[in-house]
Amino acid sequence: MVDYAFSFFQHFPGLVTPYGLPLECFPQFENILNSDPKLVPAVNIMLRGAVAASTARQYKPIIVDFRDFCRTTGNCFPYFTEQAALHYVATKVGVRPLGFFNTVSAALGQLQVISGRQDSAITHTFRAAVEAVQRDMAARKPPVKKAKGISFKIINALLQLEVAPHMDQPYKINPYHFRSLFRGVVCFFTLARFEDFSKLTDADFQDNGDHILVTYKTRKNDQFGDNSAHAIPVRKDSAVCPVRFVRAFFFRFQLRFEGPGTPVNFRFARNEGVYGVGVGRLCRSNATKYFRDLMLKHGFDGAAFSEKSFKVGGVTALLDAGEPLENVQMLGGWKSAQTVLYYRNASLDFKVGVASRMPLNSRGQIGAAGPSHRASGVGEASEEHETEAGGD
Repeated sequence: MVDYAFSFFQHFPGLVTPYGLPLECFPQFENILNSDPKLVPAVNIMLRGAVAASTARQYKPIIVDFRDFCRTTGNCFPYFTEQAALHYVATKVGVRPLGFFNTVSAALGQLQVISGRQDSAITHTFRAAVEAVQRDMAARKPPVKKAKGISFKIINALLQLEVAPHMDQPYKINPYHFRSLFRGVVCFFTLARFEDFSKLTDADFQDNGDHILVTYKTRKNDQFGDNSAHAIPVRKDSAVCPVRFVRAFFFRFQLRFEGPGTPVNFRFARNEGVYGVGVGRLCRSNATKYFRDLMLKHGFDGAAFSEKSFKVGGVTALLDAGEPLENVQMLGGWKSAQTVLYYRNASLDFKVGVASRMPLNSRGQIGAAGPSHRASGVGEASEEHETEAGGD
């Protein structure tokens, strides 16, 4: 068994082993470094394994916890047995959340790969046991409530009431409402999450005349940045043109397009009754509260509103308007079109439109060929049956 407290790291400056494990867990690479210490940079790369950094962060707490479990129970590590893996998982049932059981097989499997084990302890029996726990927990897990979208009709009405009367004098616009609507417009048109919007600064906004270009630092499903740039276009069918609105917001709070990096999701600083950009960023809970208050002020029910409502509303609006599914997928940066459908909430306008296009006399249906004695007989028989059944 490996002595966990002992390490030869001092012999190889700069060596970074995965998951905080000692080099003795990886004897092949230890032998390489013993013969040629200059290969530390190459070994660092090879020891990372073919997993993304975010995946490794998910695996690390499980692998470290499993290491400690093996030390406590006297099991071998990292060359553990199927019995040790099953015992470990059994101790976590009823203790750890579903996410743990969704990850444990992959985490322990990755440990085997990087430690050079030839035969796998992650057997069919082990995977079946983990899947049984997953099914049991999933059956008892309360369903995730789908976020309710907000239509642009509501955003447009709020713009009409709060912003339109003061577009030429933006200092008269309520600063809290101005900030809330700015977030709403940006997130609606760019299908952004609150976490990604919150990282934006004025340096990420570029005024190109007929549109405002917004460049996100991060997008959840876009780790390579291929879908980071989004446009807010000039629109004449809105109470306030979105481009004019963004310009007014920047003017009111002294932000600059392609500016020095002032956050746009700022908290307020008040000086002699004047609201300006303060220190720090607005948190999600307060952002949600302020927008709900704005909706309530004008008679809209904001109880079901969440920060995801802008994204759901944008997706729904595009699909209701007939935008191809793959276009919406590209705009949102999703890997699968199925995700787009998850975000969609069928609006009432959409349902009415679909119902109005339902054919009332389709081919292949009873009576489709026009009136006939046979068709009439079917109708009469049905009516007689209904009359008799209704007598009770």
